[in-house]
Amino acid sequence: MKLFYAMGGGLGHLYRVRTFIDQAHLTSIKVLTNNPLAEKLFSHEEIVFVEHETPHGLTQQIQSTLNIIPFTELYVDAFPVGLFGELPALNLRTVYLARRLNWSNYKLLVKAGQLRFNETLLFEELEEEHLQFVSEVSENISPIDLNYPQADSSRIISRKIIPQAKPVWLIVHSFIREEVESLVRYAKEVARLEKQDPVFIVLSDQQIVEENVFCYAWFPAQDWFPLASRIFTGGGFNVLKQAVPYAEKITAIPFPRRYDDQAWRIKKFKSALLMT
Repeated sequence: MKLFYAMGGGLGHLYRVRTFIDQAHLTSIKVLTNNPLAEKLFSHEEIVFVEHETPHGLTQQIQSTLNIIPFTELYVDAFPVGLFGELPALNLRTVYLARRLNWSNYKLLVKAGQLRFNETLLFEELEEEHLQFVSEVSENISPIDLNYPQADSSRIISRKIIPQAKPVWLIVHSFIREEVESLVRYAKEVARLEKQDPVFIVLSDQQIVEENVFCYAWFPAQDWFPLASRIFTGGGFNVLKQAVPYAEKITAIPFPRRYDDQAWRIKKFKSALLMT
């Protein structure tokens, strides 16, 4: 059995893992996570849910769970030694699914000789020091490009849930309500300054109650991208990967993360757009 470590908030870790599993046609999987949104992407039987109020308690629960699950391969998403530095050395095949981290913050969790990888798959460019670490602990390193499902707007059109015959301005973000609200405020201010009268569609697990704002817990968000005139989002890995075909519609605002570099990712996204 293949165990996927996918700890963290929002849908980012979970959707990246789901996409990788589908792309690699992997079977006999379970996902270790503290995120209740996992039920959107995985069956109940595939989820190993851990929960505790404190990082110390969660660390102990994760380590105990690793001791009782009969897995033969471990896939670690984003955080090479875990969200809290809790992952121990294991005598089995281990794969690191690497995205960019704020390595200066994260490296404080890493202990010498803690964990080695049979393979590291690079989902995006890493900081030089992070890449050096990966080179030292990995037998093989190779880049991989995730192929997300194609947008299917017919599901939205058939349900007739677009509220009015106005331009659709989309807000795509999850997990942190204050950030979703800030994106809504920004989109509304842009509309006011540009003298536009769109309808605002929020795709999120958070419900925002405001005039002319309609919230849907719709997944996957990219189904809406062809229908939108404008798309406002953060600098998350998944959403910017999915947004590439719609780059001219995107307004991306970086949110502060201890271990994620959203500002770098948005800059990279914009640079790639200028080169096309």
